[in-house]
This record gives sequence, C-alpha cells and structure tokens, in this order.
Amino acid sequence: MYKIMKRLGLFVLAVLLYGCSCLAQIPPQYVYVDSDCKAVLPDYHGLVIATDNCELADIAQFPVPGTEILTTTMVEMKAIDVAGNEASVFFNVMLLDTIPPNIMVNPDWTGYTISEIGDMYRTFYCWVQKEGVEYNQLYAGTEYTVPGWDTVLVTDTFRVFNNTIPIPDYYNGEWCTDLEIGIPNFK
Repeated sequence: MYKIMKRLGLFVLAVLLYGCSCLAQIPPQYVYVDSDCKAVLPDYHGLVIATDNCELADIAQFPVPGTEILTTTMVEMKAIDVAGNEASVFFNVMLLDTIPPNIMVNPDWTGYTISEIGDMYRTFYCWVQKEGVEYNQLYAGTEYTVPGWDTVLVTDTFRVFNNTIPIPDYYNGEWCTDLEIGIPNFK
C-alpha cells in the first residue's frame, strides 16, 4: 500500500509542477561566445507554438532577441491573448566557449643558465636514483637490463633529451647524498 501511495504522490506532484510551468518544457539552448566572452540572444520564437480559444495577440521573448548575455540566462517565451491572459514557458540559454586561450613564451625570458640546467638535471638524477624502479614502471615504458646494473631510460616527450641513467650509479653517487628524505644535496 505504501508503494502505491508513494507512486500516486509522485504522479500528482509531477502533474502539478508541469501544469504550473515550473518545470522547463524546452531543453537548455546554447549560444557561442565571441572573442570578448559575450553572446547575443537569438530569436527563439520558432521554438514555441501558441493557440488560443479566441484570438492570440502576441508571443513575446524576454529578454528580447539581440540582448547581450554574459552568463547562463533564463529566457521566457510568453503568449498573450487579446483578453490579456498569459501563458509562459521557460528555458535556460547557456554560453559555449570554444575559443582556446592564447599562450606564448615570455619574450623577456632569456633561457636557463648552464648552472640552472645542471641543477635541474642533478635534481632529476637524484629522484631517479631514489625512485628508479617506480619511474620505470610509470614513465619510461621500456625497461633496460644491463648485466650488473638496473637502468632507467629518461626520455622527454619531444625526443630532444635522451639518455640512460644507471641505478645505482656507483660513479656519480656523490651528486646526491640525502636520498632518504628526497631533498638533493649537491656537492
């Protein structure tokens, strides 16, 4: 009995909401924004048809077509008859931004010094010494085995930087001595 009453209650609620035009009868509409992130409302009169028992005076759109919008906007389409009776439907107009951002290298940037490049490489090198097995599993893709050594292939996405770092590195181990906490200690 409870399930029947629950279903009946939901049905009555749906009928009431639909009858009072509280639910949107028109799905959201989309407009593209321009280079200033603004859009202009189109004329949505073609989305609705209105009839009346006597004579229909007008179908109006609020905000009016041509209005500039900067965010999602609710539009009302209102039918008015000669006696002044009104009926409305509502829907949202959502903005669609398909213009990608512009990005470029800062023209004031002069690049890295040899010392900065060395510091970056040593920092990465120390990380590889500490996390080499994980790096091989997650990033390197191809694991190399050299007799007596475990190695990691370090490759960037542009295939510009390509070298092999041995793990452990018995020759350059002094580059990074504080591997337990992960902070490089350069000598």
